[in-house]
Amino acid sequence: NTTEVASLNANGIAFPSGKGIDFSATSDANGTMASELFSDYERGTHSFSVTSSSTNPTVSISSNHSKLYYTKIGDMVHVTGELRWTISSHGTGHLRISLPFTSDSTTSSNSQGTAQTWNVDWKYGRSDAEYLLSEVLPGANYMIFRIACNNSLNEPYLSCGSNYQKTANSGYGVEYQVSIWYRTA
Repeated sequence: NTTEVASLNANGIAFPSGKGIDFSATSDANGTMASELFSDYERGTHSFSVTSSSTNPTVSISSNHSKLYYTKIGDMVHVTGELRWTISSHGTGHLRISLPFTSDSTTSSNSQGTAQTWNVDWKYGRSDAEYLLSEVLPGANYMIFRIACNNSLNEPYLSCGSNYQKTANSGYGVEYQVSIWYRTA
């Protein structure tokens, strides 16, 4: 018939939208399988922005550490990177870092990943703080950070504010290293 299923071009094999490599010969992992069609793959960079849930901070993002790197496989996205900026004004509310894709809006799509920081006072006000987690909430196009604490189910969010950066405008300022997987819409 005349329906295109794949084509060859200078970049290799191309599939029309919604088509791809079907792995249906693979057995089910005893769960509810949504699809075995490998229909989308993308790698790229995302120039992130630093915002807040209330008053946005004023930041100067380092040109050498201004991008997140992502790999999108189907509807799953892995984001990683080292982010650096200095603060002119701290802002208020929960710190947010923009992401390349909006997350799935279903309540079960909440995702957490790793985060490591330098020159950030993320233990401020929490004597039981242990480490930091990056998190993507359902339907969000940004990641936030939670301060993991002893015996706490609902860890507090990392907020901006006058105590957020340990020493204002010193050296390279705030630095994050993050790695997170999340599901897209």
